[in-house]
Amino acid sequence: MGILIKGKRRRLRGAPQAASIEVLGLEVTQAIQNLAHQVPLIRSKSTVVRVYVKCTGLTAKRDLRGEIAVASAPGAPARYVPSTKSITISDKDQPDLGMQRRNAEMSLNFVLPIEVCSWPTVSISVNHIRSADTDLPLTGDLTTTLPLIDSPPLRIKVVGLRYVWTKPGGAQVDISPEAFHFDFLRSFLRRAYPVPSIEWSQLVVQANPQFAPPFSGPQTPDGDDPLWRAKLAIAHNQLAALRAKDIESGTDPRTHYYGLVSDASAGLFFRGAAKDIPQVPDPSVVAVGPTGNPRQYPSLNWDKDASYGDWYAAHELSHTFGRFHPGFCGQDASDGTFPYPDGRIGDLQNGDMIGLDVGDPTLNIPMAALPHEKWHDIMTYCDDQWLSSHSYGAILDRLKLEDAGFRVA
Repeated sequence: MGILIKGKRRRLRGAPQAASIEVLGLEVTQAIQNLAHQVPLIRSKSTVVRVYVKCTGLTAKRDLRGEIAVASAPGAPARYVPSTKSITISDKDQPDLGMQRRNAEMSLNFVLPIEVCSWPTVSISVNHIRSADTDLPLTGDLTTTLPLIDSPPLRIKVVGLRYVWTKPGGAQVDISPEAFHFDFLRSFLRRAYPVPSIEWSQLVVQANPQFAPPFSGPQTPDGDDPLWRAKLAIAHNQLAALRAKDIESGTDPRTHYYGLVSDASAGLFFRGAAKDIPQVPDPSVVAVGPTGNPRQYPSLNWDKDASYGDWYAAHELSHTFGRFHPGFCGQDASDGTFPYPDGRIGDLQNGDMIGLDVGDPTLNIPMAALPHEKWHDIMTYCDDQWLSSHSYGAILDRLKLEDAGFRVA
């Protein structure tokens, strides 16, 4: 991804004077960010530098590529990082700054080497932007220096609950989550949560025999579902007992436990929940939730990957970190401090936060910008879920408290 160079980088000559590049802004982001960089950057977390440009003097469309220099401090030896791919700039209409921030295909994007992300500070400058083999003159916002802070890892054990499904004809089959559902969950947490890494373990266990479909039943006049609540208690108690036994055997007490329940690709949806929403750090609180292919459910047509258990688990796990519902899309409003309208991840009046999913090539998940006009906070019941800076910062704070308060002696 780059070579350590102590001298000056050679620039190509012969750039046509008629064409030049104005850099409108640099944005260094890991999951959610604004141009003022109000969201702290986590050391050793995947980091993307987005460069927004305006080209003047064009007479035809041009493909642009760029290179940034990244150092541990201004003036220190730099590593040079190329853009992930080119962008095409038109000689007519060009996207403005706001449009570029809302579409990862419109910005020059640079993925920092992971060893660079471990530095306490990154000093970034635009080294060149090139069309074909010609450097274009640069003006504008070319440099930024930002700190990176320490964050604990997310420690989690994901337990697939294998249950027995009695089909309408009487045949009985064992149902458990397929392996790829664990992969999608792990990837989502790594990309969206404010952590540098995940200390991950997983297994599949036989569920309590009473934990079996149907997972819901008739509701009482107050809207409760006694059958679902009974099944939920069975799952919570099994997970809590497993966790207690593991902790006694030496598992890190900061480890969160989450139960994963397959819907068997047959609509056997088990509504998830955390056992509690602790207002003080308490990693012993377990949670459970469903997983399956979102294409089974018309209401999940926004979810384009192969598992809805990833963002669903992030919601339930966030409850175990003390997060409440902000009150959107048919839920209670127990988080009275949520700052954004309609449950969104940002707005123009509060810093213009834009999400970024860095993607995961191993799961065919592309890098994508997540505009706040469309995307909602993970604690809502709305479509298009990601973490707002509100939830991101609160989970980071709770992770730090858990890390210090439950540290193994």
